[in-house]
Amino acid sequence: MLIYAIRRDDVQRPKNLGYVFCDNGRGICYIELEKKTQPMRLPMICESFAKRGKVVVPQNVAMLFVRERTPDERRQNLDMMLEEYGMGEYDPFVLLQYTQGRCPQDGFFLKKISEKKISEEVRQRREKRMLTATASPDGKVLITQAGGGVIVVEKSLFCEYTANPDSMKLSLLGDSLFFSDGGAIDYLTLDEMGASVAIDGEVFRIFAEREVISTSEVMKILGCTRQNVDDLVKRGRLRALSIPSNTKLFYRRDVEGLES
Repeated sequence: MLIYAIRRDDVQRPKNLGYVFCDNGRGICYIELEKKTQPMRLPMICESFAKRGKVVVPQNVAMLFVRERTPDERRQNLDMMLEEYGMGEYDPFVLLQYTQGRCPQDGFFLKKISEKKISEEVRQRREKRMLTATASPDGKVLITQAGGGVIVVEKSLFCEYTANPDSMKLSLLGDSLFFSDGGAIDYLTLDEMGASVAIDGEVFRIFAEREVISTSEVMKILGCTRQNVDDLVKRGRLRALSIPSNTKLFYRRDVEGLES
């Protein structure tokens, strides 16, 4: 995971206005904004979210932000640029380290930082990111969170954001639920909608059947061998769930993310 702080050039001591979280292995990212930042101090693509009181810029919009700040893959002298930076292949997220995402239209730039440099408020907030989102037959959605929390949201509440709540799809970075008509709901809004729950046996059974898969199922989805699966785990491309046995289990969404 690469993390870039969004900063302005027109101040003596630039502050972090937000953060771009990039999974360059999957080629996706999303943005977290600092809550205290005034909307007018943000890049235009982020300003509209801040004006609505939102601090999460979802994956689809964040990718537009990155694309407008990195050289196009079809650029004529791209090979020379990659050679200059010691890059063997084009990777827009790695390129940001060298170009700082500077854009002639504004005074913003991106600074690569470590996770320790993220503000405490954003770090705590990210504990509510989604790991899984599972619909149950009774019209509810069970959401497991990065910090270990579990919430249940009434699916009927999604109708404010989409005409097709049954088409929900969880983003690979856990920042939002997306819908087939272009609607989206970020993880903080979902946390406000939901109620914390203790998982009972029936809810857990539904969750396990839909979201947790075995090594054999991973092999079928990816069309690979057991050895390939073990290699993905060793390289950190795929995480295995910790259970007290030699059997490996995986979240379905992690595997489907690799497939895409």
